[in-house]
Amino acid sequence: MYKGIFVFLLLSVNITLISAQSDTIRLKNPSFEDTPKRGGEAMDGISGWFDCGKINFPMESPPDIHPNGYWNNNLPASR
Repeated sequence: MYKGIFVFLLLSVNITLISAQSDTIRLKNPSFEDTPKRGGEAMDGISGWFDCGKINFPMESPPDIHPNGYWNNNLPASR
């Protein structure tokens, strides 16, 4: 009897884990593309993303979006 309960629990956990991993996470802007700007200049941040750093790291600047000559970076994005 205990063996049957163990097998049932093992199968139900296995089925739950398989179904939990079948979801696909879709991102709105996975490559962080936006209008070039220095981090902190615009209040809106990167389109499609929320800047959690404002809350957790208020003394740090948000990411820069290149190229526009900021920090001497003029290279275009690689594809």
